[in-house]
Amino acid sequence: MINSLGSGIADLNSKRQRRTRQPLPSRHPVSVPSEPGAESSGPNPEASEVQTQAEVAATRSTAAPAPVQPPQQVEVVQEPAAPQVANRPAQKASTSALPPLEIDLADPVAHIVSPTQLSIPASIVARFDQARTSASSHTSLVIDALRAHADKLPALILGRRPGPKEGDLFPFRATAETVVVDTPMPLRIRPTKGELDVMKKLVDWANSRIVQERPGTKPTNRSEMVAAALDAHLPAAP
Repeated sequence: MINSLGSGIADLNSKRQRRTRQPLPSRHPVSVPSEPGAESSGPNPEASEVQTQAEVAATRSTAAPAPVQPPQQVEVVQEPAAPQVANRPAQKASTSALPPLEIDLADPVAHIVSPTQLSIPASIVARFDQARTSASSHTSLVIDALRAHADKLPALILGRRPGPKEGDLFPFRATAETVVVDTPMPLRIRPTKGELDVMKKLVDWANSRIVQERPGTKPTNRSEMVAAALDAHLPAAP
């Protein structure tokens, strides 16, 4: 009986020793490493610090929104408006550079005489006959008139037409009482083909200026252009 009691006490002592040797469970369990074979040695202080900084940054971004940039002002550059051309009196018709009017003297065709007949108002023909006595020929007198007034031909042509009358319902239409009948008469000249080519260029140039000055007006021709030049060049009637 004494032996049984002694073995029982020995078993109790053995159980107490085994309980004392087992470590108590940790209050902070260690996370299991993700990779196989990796050793776990408790919580990582560096990882905890990185996580804490990320949480602080997230809190700051939520609490303090990014400043809003003010809208930039765009400077708008306005181009100057094109000037409007108003109807102006015929005597103020603009003059501009003449087109090239040279005659090719090496071209034999330019020296061929080409008899031409013009239609000139009777009042101008009467003045022409008076000035003809001191001129070498009909043709030279016409050429001198065109040479002296070439750059003013658009204004001279419009000046002989009914001009705009301020306050009139139809400003470009002359009334029956103011119409002066000036019967056109033939005027024969003998220019060369080169001189006729210069006259044609002057007619085309005058038409381009007349259309700008008075839109819708009828185009001019060689006879009207010569009549306007002679009217300005010849002495006034006695």
